[in-house]
Amino acid sequence: MANKSFQEEYESIGTFLILELLALVCFGLGGVNLIFQYAGFIVALISTFFAFRNYSKDDLKPILLIAAPLFLMSIFTSFGHFLDIFGYSVVTRLGAFLSLISFLAIGLSARRLKSFSAKNALLCIGGGFALITLVSTIITWSQYGMFYPLIYKNTPSYYYDGNLYSITNEMSWLNGFKVVEVSQNYGGLFGLLCACALTGLLFLKPKENKVAFTSLSVIGGIGLISIISIPNFYALVFLAITFAVACYYRFLRNNSLANKILHYAVLVAAGIAVIMFLFAILNVSVPGVAEAIANASFLNRIFNANRIMIVANPILEASLKPFNLFGINTVTYYEGYILPTSSILSVSGSFEVEVIKEGGILAFLLFIAFAVLSVFSFGRYLKQGKDDEYIKVVFLSILVGFTLYLSICDDVFPITHSPTSYYPFTQSLPFMIIIFIIGYTILPMGKAEINFKDAPKKEKPEDKKKYFDDDYSFSDVEEEEYV
Repeated sequence: MANKSFQEEYESIGTFLILELLALVCFGLGGVNLIFQYAGFIVALISTFFAFRNYSKDDLKPILLIAAPLFLMSIFTSFGHFLDIFGYSVVTRLGAFLSLISFLAIGLSARRLKSFSAKNALLCIGGGFALITLVSTIITWSQYGMFYPLIYKNTPSYYYDGNLYSITNEMSWLNGFKVVEVSQNYGGLFGLLCACALTGLLFLKPKENKVAFTSLSVIGGIGLISIISIPNFYALVFLAITFAVACYYRFLRNNSLANKILHYAVLVAAGIAVIMFLFAILNVSVPGVAEAIANASFLNRIFNANRIMIVANPILEASLKPFNLFGINTVTYYEGYILPTSSILSVSGSFEVEVIKEGGILAFLLFIAFAVLSVFSFGRYLKQGKDDEYIKVVFLSILVGFTLYLSICDDVFPITHSPTSYYPFTQSLPFMIIIFIIGYTILPMGKAEINFKDAPKKEKPEDKKKYFDDDYSFSDVEEEEYV
């Protein structure tokens, strides 16, 4: 004990703070909270201090590749023009900027703390999401009853303060210390993220892993009951897709033919996405292309006549203006151009469009770069990480479910009776958890740092300069490799 440094002796403090923060953020009482953003920054500093000795030179490249676009994007989205519309203060903007970088740093440090357990982190994340989902679902049942969107589908409307609302689109939610009505799309995300825990059961045996099996069953069961009893079609569909991904990982990941098919399918899907994005840009900027698309019924349906593109097209057009380079500006009229205010204050349903709103087209491109690099990084984690398989697949399911669901059902104005209460995508509490998971799964580039075998530690004189955890052997000595 006398030979241990302060960092070694008290690193459990960093682990405790990370787990507490994860649980509180997931049970964030449903809203964007400035406290969590600054608390994340403080925890990032503390955890980095305790984990700093376990970073190596091989960590530098993957961290910079992923952190650089995230850092730049957070500048655009936090200090851009768009938040001026809602009167965000400098303190709030600074908190938004720090939160994204901080949660990435927390994830990185968590993996490099010897006392940190991914199992405990998963329970904190799942437990936090499950608790807020359970409380809000029970309140919703007491207010409306189970399956109320189906029961009241013929009489959906009611008046509140003289305005007409539909009961089939809302649910009750615990927000702070009061209950409010929010959109089902907003609440459904939390239920879906809980239900993603069920994919981990594919890798567990009840008799051999009682605690893990029971915990994931309870967390996932709460989410599944929520999205079934308050029927959320999109959440159920995307949950089925996450199960398909988990089944592929469970049964086919070592099948060369299946991997080859998946490889080409991903390339084709990526190519189609790029082409569609380019056509969407041309559709709002080149009159000839716009006319050709409008005259073709199939293309018109894809690029114009659907609920997402009706909102997205004016936003894309606005984002290409020079004065909207750093997010949609508050200028309503400029050189004959009228800002589409109605579209800006509408729910696009797509987080990709919201990123363009918040930070402009450059922020969106930076986000895409961050996402692509994160996918490659997570792929390395699935192959080389030493975490249990059920932990890997639950993290994978959360990332897949989050991305798919918010591409269709993102709601940045979720509070039904307060339609101007804006919840930015890049400041949402679930997004902070996603950033943490991405940071946690970043592995060093050098294989010499990865301990693939659970061999006993050799007694060497220089062992006092070596540190081991489940995934890495960190060393100050470069001449010799221990596995």
